[in-house]
Amino acid sequence: MNSRANGGISAGDGKNVQNNPPRWQGVQSSHAGVSVQMGLPSRSYEETYTCICCPLGCQLTVMLQQGPAGLDVTGVVGYTCRRGKDYARQEATHPVRMVTAAVPVDGRLCPVSAKTAQPIAKNRMLAALEEIRALRVQPPVREGDTLLENVAGTGVALVATKTVQ
Repeated sequence: MNSRANGGISAGDGKNVQNNPPRWQGVQSSHAGVSVQMGLPSRSYEETYTCICCPLGCQLTVMLQQGPAGLDVTGVVGYTCRRGKDYARQEATHPVRMVTAAVPVDGRLCPVSAKTAQPIAKNRMLAALEEIRALRVQPPVREGDTLLENVAGTGVALVATKTVQ
């Protein structure tokens, strides 16, 4: 069980020890996978992430406020650089990822590696991979060629990252 989910009290060792004192007074902790819906009454919670912007791997805690207008970040703690703070805000409100794949080239044993030109919404990744899996390209393929214009309706192109003759 997450130590934050039970107010910082460790349940694993049988002792009533406060491992992680609360960072904000009166904040209710959330569990992973909490869905955020529009039009609900105001509610505060926090999410924890590990920063991937540099080798430090800071533990970031994002304070979120869910109100009638949607999700709002009210604070971030645990970062050591500006990139970490920006990453935490992005990850909490609209997580995005680059998608990479290998696309078969007709008549060749070697597939062409490809990636999205920009990160796409994390919840669109499976749809994007389904479209990419169905894709076959004709040689020659040059690095930077657009293989698919609008991946999963995101408006982002899939581009080749190597040349296959």
